[in-house]
Amino acid sequence: MDFTLAIVISALLIGFGKGGLLGPFGGTLALPIILTAVVAGEPLGVATAGALLLPLLILGDLFAVPIYWKDWDRRYVWLLLPAAVAGIVVGTVLLTNLPNLTLRRILGVLTLLVVAYRFANPYLQRLQYQSRDVYGWVAGLIAGFGSALANTGGPPITAYLMLERVSPRVFVGTQAVFFAVVNLLKVPGYAAGGLFDLDLLLLAWPSLIIVPACVIISRPLIYRVNRKLFDAILTAGLVYAGISLLWG
Repeated sequence: MDFTLAIVISALLIGFGKGGLLGPFGGTLALPIILTAVVAGEPLGVATAGALLLPLLILGDLFAVPIYWKDWDRRYVWLLLPAAVAGIVVGTVLLTNLPNLTLRRILGVLTLLVVAYRFANPYLQRLQYQSRDVYGWVAGLIAGFGSALANTGGPPITAYLMLERVSPRVFVGTQAVFFAVVNLLKVPGYAAGGLFDLDLLLLAWPSLIIVPACVIISRPLIYRVNRKLFDAILTAGLVYAGISLLWG
């Protein structure tokens, strides 16, 4: 795929994800999309693609957090973040050291696990659940690891907050501020690993307009789309992305 087209689609996915329309799955699907881009006749590597999308995620956070300002629950944020830091460190080390083919396979597996979570989601809501801090630590650890390695940190946090039965506003607000901090914490490790490519970042300039615009227009769109059809299309896209990464 042409790089400009890939970055535009990825920016749309990230913007709509940060705005709430795609929930935690916008960034998950954006990485497989950007991996289809070809630059100077060569496909992007997973590590380079992840570093390319990180500024887009941070840009989305800058617009999403004010929308949900103070809707978060500080207790959950402080419970999740310490373990997330450990997960970020492990995920970044793997991202900077594993071969690209291995990273693609891992990304494919993680993407398909996101699909499995989507199907399991209705059953999670019926579980007899007793709140314990250890569940938050595990969710934070997995989220930090998945976010650093493949932008797949959303499902464990979504599952945890859903089981905690927080209000919808706290649910969205806590996710917004948690991932805003997580994405900022990823920057030093990515920089130390030499993952950022300034030339590619400059080529991604359309995202500076697309991501904020999508965050802003997501709010009214949430109440207008056919959710069943929308979720079916999103799930199909995740399945295709996961399979193509495993066997492509």
